[in-house]
Amino acid sequence: MTPIYNYKILLFWLHIITLNVMLYAQTTTVTPVLSLAASGIADQDDMCIWIAPDASQSIIITSDKGANKLFVYDLTGNTLQTINVPGKPGNIDIRYNFLLSGEMTDIVGYNDRSNGTIVFYKVDPSTRQLIFVSNFDDGGMSGNNYGFCLYSSPTTGLYYAIASSKSTQMKQWELTDNGDGTIDGILKRTWNNGSSDITEGLVADDETGQLYCANEGEGIYKYDADPIVSNPPGTLVAAVGENGLEDDVEGITIYYAANGEGYLMASSQGNSRFKVYERKEPHNFVVTIDVENAGSTDGIDVTNVNLGAVFPEGMFLVHDGSGSAPYPVRACRYEDLGLTVDTAYWNPRELHPTPVEINYLEPSDFFLDQNYPNPYNPATIIRYTVSSPQFISLKVFDVQGNEVLTLVNETKPAGKYQYEFSGSNLTSGVYFYRLQSGSFSNTKKMILLK
Repeated sequence: MTPIYNYKILLFWLHIITLNVMLYAQTTTVTPVLSLAASGIADQDDMCIWIAPDASQSIIITSDKGANKLFVYDLTGNTLQTINVPGKPGNIDIRYNFLLSGEMTDIVGYNDRSNGTIVFYKVDPSTRQLIFVSNFDDGGMSGNNYGFCLYSSPTTGLYYAIASSKSTQMKQWELTDNGDGTIDGILKRTWNNGSSDITEGLVADDETGQLYCANEGEGIYKYDADPIVSNPPGTLVAAVGENGLEDDVEGITIYYAANGEGYLMASSQGNSRFKVYERKEPHNFVVTIDVENAGSTDGIDVTNVNLGAVFPEGMFLVHDGSGSAPYPVRACRYEDLGLTVDTAYWNPRELHPTPVEINYLEPSDFFLDQNYPNPYNPATIIRYTVSSPQFISLKVFDVQGNEVLTLVNETKPAGKYQYEFSGSNLTSGVYFYRLQSGSFSNTKKMILLK
């Protein structure tokens, strides 16, 4: 073997070693401070955090597809509730302030993998117990429903359920209040995430209106979360094989911080490491996190809210699928992750009155958007788009069809507009607002809740 050939081999191995050092040098090791392992668990592979009005009284809700149960824990690991469910609960998620039979309600949803349904509970804030609400049929999915998340639109205030199948198929439903204390879903779109393999991990960004879907063999794709486009184009923001992201990408979650900062975090059942990316585009890789005594991880969750003495700067939760069953959930202090801390910016309980601008409209469109927030007290924002210089009429009516107010009654140049409407002089109830221009007319409902 010649000296030159030996030199080339040496360079090759130095290159390999350098790549591995680059991939794993930025690794933070974290020790969990709490294990959630109620009597009767089998495989708690997904979870969500309900933020209580008093954040120190928040709870952790886990879904266990192996035991066919839901478990509710307090922040010290005590089991508050065990719920037997009829099928295999998959991914679980929570949203706040859903108007259910006239009451602002915190709803918890999950996908029942064995019965093909989307199931809803609500949280009783006084007892911290889950109460069954209703379910609806998923209409059949290719390979059965597999992943799941909820989304609350920052532009319309509408709520959605999104499910993935054990294939590339995705479905999205608008959630509606039936008026009798139950929730239904109106199918809005069906599309495919990636070109092959299956999708489980889903998370929606309620501030930017983005949806992230983890194709297990390809990586994490991003879509517009509002169902404006029936077959939305996806952008691959984190590819398997890059920055040490292994295949079998499972869980993804979002950490919110001010000015669009924060993180997109991902787990893989292929290893015990967690990948962290910037929430802002272009979603640059940040760091690898290694959680001790946690591996082969499925679901993960995070919150930036100060939860009190044990978790003063938030919490990071991971499913531990390593070893043999039963599989617990490990809880870490967020500050131990070595990432930016922002406990003041985003409390999901709160209505966020300033919508984030999402430019999905073509300039040629006439469009009347759903007001936000909705319900509102006392102010809300109404947005509309004018395609060409036109005389515009924007009026508010009560439920009897009587005109209450005229908001706009003039010629407007082409463009996008918003009107901040105050209902301070009106009584609580349902109102309608109508945009008219030439042959275009559209009416939407809004709810004043004082």
